[in-house]
Amino acid sequence: LKDSSEFLFQLHKFNLTQQEKIDNIILVSWDVVAMFPSIDNAMGLEACQDLLEKRDVLFPSTTSILDATRITLENNISYFNNVAYVQNNGTAMGPHNACSYADIAMHPIDQIINNNKDYEIALWCRFKDDIFCPWIMGLEKLHEFHAWINSLHPKIKFTMNYAEDPLEGIEYLDTRVYIKNSFIHTTLYTKPSDTHAYLNPNSCHPKHVCSNIPQGVAKRIKRICSEESEYFKHKISHINHFVNRGYNRDFITTEFDKCDNLDRLDLIGDPEISFNVESKESGRRIPLVLDFHPSYAGATRAVNKHKHLLDLDETLEEVIAKDKIFVTFRKARTIGDSLVHSRYSRIDSDNNSKALGNINCGKCNLCKFFLSDNTVEIQSLTAKRIHNVCRSVSCEDEHVMCVIT
Repeated sequence: LKDSSEFLFQLHKFNLTQQEKIDNIILVSWDVVAMFPSIDNAMGLEACQDLLEKRDVLFPSTTSILDATRITLENNISYFNNVAYVQNNGTAMGPHNACSYADIAMHPIDQIINNNKDYEIALWCRFKDDIFCPWIMGLEKLHEFHAWINSLHPKIKFTMNYAEDPLEGIEYLDTRVYIKNSFIHTTLYTKPSDTHAYLNPNSCHPKHVCSNIPQGVAKRIKRICSEESEYFKHKISHINHFVNRGYNRDFITTEFDKCDNLDRLDLIGDPEISFNVESKESGRRIPLVLDFHPSYAGATRAVNKHKHLLDLDETLEEVIAKDKIFVTFRKARTIGDSLVHSRYSRIDSDNNSKALGNINCGKCNLCKFFLSDNTVEIQSLTAKRIHNVCRSVSCEDEHVMCVIT
């Protein structure tokens, strides 16, 4: 599966073609246990090689791609407690190629399962390590099938969950799948821990970012909910979620109302249809990348206003096409980016033997006029809380926040 939209499309097809079997179906979901680190390197590279050799254009060469993949697999280094560790097998979850590599490595197992004539697999939907399967052969055969797929590979194991009550259904991805009136339905599912912390409308982002979020959420709910009653139930709850985040209720209600009459199948789309997208005009686009700030709202207007200056230089005009220049923004660096680092730095062991609190050198202006000597407690003026200084601090230390009391 590419996403939940393709899953919903596959369910729609199943309802049309297998409706006579739906009343006897057991809704089952599977999970591949620790899929990424469990994929054997030899198994994954072999699957990649088989797929790469089926390309119409063998450039870059299969060997070079496999060599690059092998480098990412054999040089996954992580740090814990100032000790470096190398992962010997499997793939990490962070690299850009990890998801594609894992999907390719699992493809041969998917084929074995679908090609087994002993079991009738009506639908096998896998998204990464999550699998959905409407089972039509009874509970005894289901447990037998579970044991069989766990024997396919010594490291790839599956856990199973099935719906004892078809109307209650099971959770899969961001949906709850259930059976009602001989039809497989879906509705929106969110985890109990989901706080619905949508982007605050007063945050430092372009206006269109915050204004587009509500309609995107409304379309997602409309796409997932196959029953109108479920759509309106989640519509009301999500309007309240947005209002709690500081959005204007009238604006949110208007954005959600726009989706009331949309066709659900149009929102789902047909992933099997391939669109012939015409190639864009030749020529490289030239972005002007700026750190976003509200005062830069007129940057695009200013750039467009002065593009004609390129026409004054014939050489420059030939090199740079003025209609290819555009303004784009990246996220500005935040306080969190400055304070939080991916690698944890331990406090030096010799530091523990020093006296706790501030160490005043008595020479620099910081120590002379601001830092008090041997301060081991700091009291917050607002919250009236006392915080302990758990190490020695001097004017030579970096990344220290001083509290003025």
